[in-house]
Amino acid sequence: MKYDILDHTADLKIKVYGNSLNSIFENSVAAISDLITGSSSMENTIKRKVEITKQSVDDMLIQLLNDVIFYLETENVLFQRAEINISGNRLNGILSGTKLPDNLCYSNAIKAVTYYNLEISPEEGFAILVLDV
Repeated sequence: MKYDILDHTADLKIKVYGNSLNSIFENSVAAISDLITGSSSMENTIKRKVEITKQSVDDMLIQLLNDVIFYLETENVLFQRAEINISGNRLNGILSGTKLPDNLCYSNAIKAVTYYNLEISPEEGFAILVLDV
């Protein structure tokens, strides 16, 4: 997987890798999915177009990942893959995922992605995220 779990006292802290800003966003979606279900091998039969316009890259990433969590909570759909294109303050993309069975046990119940200790460094190929569990 393209992320590592880092030490944190109360929540989940991860470092997501990518060779571009777009790939860091894509790998962040995959990391959230993997952390929730413990599996990245589900069939991706549902697609959803996403468009986000924000003032900063930080805001775009937080919005995207919290949307993924929102769709899980409201529609029982987990988006595991993303094709992302960021240009200026605009993100366009396609999320791919699957409807989860009602009896699935989550590995981690992620409530939200926070701004706490958020760091996005496409030049160095990583983002650090703290997930509220």
